[in-house]
Amino acid sequence: MKLAGLFDNISGVLTGSFENCANGEYLEEILGECFDEYKVPVLSGLDSGHGKTNLSLPLGERVRVDAAARKIEWV
Repeated sequence: MKLAGLFDNISGVLTGSFENCANGEYLEEILGECFDEYKVPVLSGLDSGHGKTNLSLPLGERVRVDAAARKIEWV
């Protein structure tokens, strides 16, 4: 996705939870390798994805991200 330019105009990154991840301690490092060059907030651990709690997220919707407060709001 990165090589295809799909991240070129991102304003932030939200990731879900990573359950049963054998090397979870490397998650921050991996996300950094992927997104540090974009200088955008990266928030992870949202109760969405493939875990026990799996909130649906609408794709393509605008959101406001407050990284300091770890808060997202659909606008």
